[in-house]
Amino acid sequence: MKLKKSFSAVKSVAFGAALVAGIATTSAYADTFTFSVDTIAPVSISERQAITFTSALTLLPAGSCKFADLVVTSEWLAAETNLAITPASANGVAVTGSGCADGTSTTSNYGHYLINGADSTAVKITLVSGGADDSSFTFTPQGAVETDPGTAGDSVVIVADTQTTVTLDSSGNAGLLVGGEINIGLTQLTAGTNIAASFDINVVY
Repeated sequence: MKLKKSFSAVKSVAFGAALVAGIATTSAYADTFTFSVDTIAPVSISERQAITFTSALTLLPAGSCKFADLVVTSEWLAAETNLAITPASANGVAVTGSGCADGTSTTSNYGHYLINGADSTAVKITLVSGGADDSSFTFTPQGAVETDPGTAGDSVVIVADTQTTVTLDSSGNAGLLVGGEINIGLTQLTAGTNIAASFDINVVY
């Protein structure tokens, strides 16, 4: 009698375990769900006005010719409502130095550039030194960036070869003026020559 009772108990447990295992297997489910995400808007730079040195350069070596440095207190876009509009203060300015053949000229122009990217986002701007294509002189850029033309004294000065962080406005824009200084090398320049030159503006998030 004891053996029969023991066998019945074992059979009942085994049947119950099989029933539970069957329920777990038939209720399993898996699937794949997808999503997407956008990357930040690309940064672009548009030239609104190129830098213009209207004074010719002297021929003697080691001379310089430069724009006045742009500073924070000069609210250069105060009279403008659009950062894409070249401000009047960027035009008709003087360049000075021993390398300027016409030290009384007041018709040179700062370069004007529009930076565009993601709204209200910080960007890092670098003005990279450049110079003449024939290496006859170097050019050290200097500038100031503006994101709110209605607020006095909020321009940010940018010196050459130094990364500067600014925050784009609510439309993703910033206006940049660039001047700088030409330094003639140790070799005398050739009279009557038009010398091509360049520099870089780097903008990254």
